[in-house]
Amino acid sequence: MFFTFELSPFPLSLFNEEGMRKGTKSSLFSAFTPTKSDAVQGKNNFVDVGEGHLHHRVVWYRNMNFGDIAKSCLTYLQTHFGSNVAVVFDGYPSDVNGKSTKSAERIRRVNLHSSHEIIFNEATCPEISQEQFLAHERNKVRFIDLLKKILQKANVTVKQAVEDADVLIVETAVSVKSQYDNTFMVGENIDFLVLLPRLAPMKVNLYFRKCGKGMTPDVLYSTTSFKYKFSRRILFIHAFSGCDTTSALFGHGKTKFCSLLFFPTPGRKNTRNNTAESPNYTAAKSELQSLVLRRRKGGPSTDRWGFQVHRIAVALHLADNSTFDGGNRTGEEIRYELTTQLLHRLEK
Repeated sequence: MFFTFELSPFPLSLFNEEGMRKGTKSSLFSAFTPTKSDAVQGKNNFVDVGEGHLHHRVVWYRNMNFGDIAKSCLTYLQTHFGSNVAVVFDGYPSDVNGKSTKSAERIRRVNLHSSHEIIFNEATCPEISQEQFLAHERNKVRFIDLLKKILQKANVTVKQAVEDADVLIVETAVSVKSQYDNTFMVGENIDFLVLLPRLAPMKVNLYFRKCGKGMTPDVLYSTTSFKYKFSRRILFIHAFSGCDTTSALFGHGKTKFCSLLFFPTPGRKNTRNNTAESPNYTAAKSELQSLVLRRRKGGPSTDRWGFQVHRIAVALHLADNSTFDGGNRTGEEIRYELTTQLLHRLEK
């Protein structure tokens, strides 16, 4: 039954020869509206920095030892963000029970850059590039331990997550927001912006600063930057369309999912108050609802259920630009309503 509806050894729509299909996470930035910098008021600010930002911004120059590199990270923080700053690190559990699907993503990244384990101290100078050194997990763990000591001696707030630090970074910013005029999370990762509307109260002085590269300026986002209605579903969109721990769907990017689920209601007036639903619309809606109910009661199998839902989606997709008889609804409108009802049922 595993390959009943696939003509390959693995589902090509979700996987390739290397494993999970990786989408372009950064494309989701287009679903958010930047906030103007001059709209931010107040001078008493707090900055929350992720480990990855330091690795990308602090350059390891030749003849620098690891002690100098750690001090360069401290200097960078003090120069750019002042004294009200916290640094949050990822965790790298050695216990199998502490690992998650994030571990598989890290293994994939390691395979992109071959490296070996290095035993070092503060006086040791790296003999390989920064990228190669950090590609090995044990090297990164030792360097984080050294960097944490240097930062703590300088009274910089340091936190470390059990594994992935994205949630802890947002929670840290939320926990101190009442003590400062503004709180900023700094980084390049779209995951922070996705988590922000779900973990932070709306309309608070809490921002995500996406750092630009080269001549590209920084961009500021707030808790209300998401363009579409129903921001509570942004986590579903991000996970279902492919993130660090889920596969991306072949040929379907994140912006396509947003337009499918959150496109604005058509501007024309509703003229269907006294009009019966079209037979095609009624049949498609009933079939999809029936599939959801039967699945919740224990059948059909996951493979067959997914295939049947996919068949309905394909049928509606083919009618994307057509108008169904009787109801004056386009295929896109029907897809939106059916998908919304499906989500409501799955959320119950």
